[in-house]
Amino acid sequence: MGDGAPALTAEGPGPHGRSEHGCPSGPSRWAARTLGLLLAASLLSACNRPPRHTLATVTVEGETVVDNPALGLDAAAVRERLLLLLRESGRFTEPPQSAAAERGARLTLELGYTRESVRKPREGMWAETGAQLDVEIPLEDGSIHEEVVGVGEAPIQDASLEARRAALRRALDDALLQVVASADLMLRARTRTDAELAAQLKDPDARVVESALRVLAERKSPLAVDALLERLHLSDAAKVRRAMGALVEMREPRAVPALIELGRNKEPPFFKEIVFALGEIGGEEAEAWLFTVSQGHDVPAVREAASRALGDLRAQPRR
Repeated sequence: MGDGAPALTAEGPGPHGRSEHGCPSGPSRWAARTLGLLLAASLLSACNRPPRHTLATVTVEGETVVDNPALGLDAAAVRERLLLLLRESGRFTEPPQSAAAERGARLTLELGYTRESVRKPREGMWAETGAQLDVEIPLEDGSIHEEVVGVGEAPIQDASLEARRAALRRALDDALLQVVASADLMLRARTRTDAELAAQLKDPDARVVESALRVLAERKSPLAVDALLERLHLSDAAKVRRAMGALVEMREPRAVPALIELGRNKEPPFFKEIVFALGEIGGEEAEAWLFTVSQGHDVPAVREAASRALGDLRAQPRR
């Protein structure tokens, strides 16, 4: 080499070599620092990641998967698709071969329907699948059941059996993804405090709100009342009924005027549900309203229901 050029030896500070103290220099030192940061971030992420939910069993039931030539999948095949999505979510343990000694959630999937439909503003024919996942959660003194639902849809490319079947299976996977995500949110909600759940009632994700509200209502937390009262004004009848049921379980007196208002101009079958709800909640306002309905409603069946609810209410010890 010419004069003035540094000698490059195994010990010298080459571009990927080491300094005289044996520490990485140049890009090697940068790479070592980067690797250390990545490992630290990975460990921190693992520490912050919520624990996985323990599963005891995963089963598939219902006539829709027993005799469904359009879908072309039996219960075992549908179960495998569900297990794959549970596994890929990273949020659930693998269910054991034998659940006899395993204490964990028991998942039971049922397909409510698989169908083809035309519905505006969508163009053409679409495949639709409805899925209900029952989640049985073990408690110290038994268990409770929660249900999450998913509705999947996919466009049908042409009228062939292959295209129709492929669309139904895409719709099935869509529905299964939804119930897996909802089950995860619901089980995670059960690990949170009331204050944490109350904060989630403002979350932009409706599934997060639904899970938080369910658990708060189950705990009969006062933090759930305002959200439950708001739900009485929704157009979704199922959500309105769940809110009514939760308010009845809580014996929430603030629900009485809201339920009375909800009953205005309602058809007799739903009006009777409100009658019995108010009979369960009780209180002077509810009692006076039931008496008025029992005496003056136009429909005899409603008057009879109000009389029965009033009698049951008066027979209860005063709270």
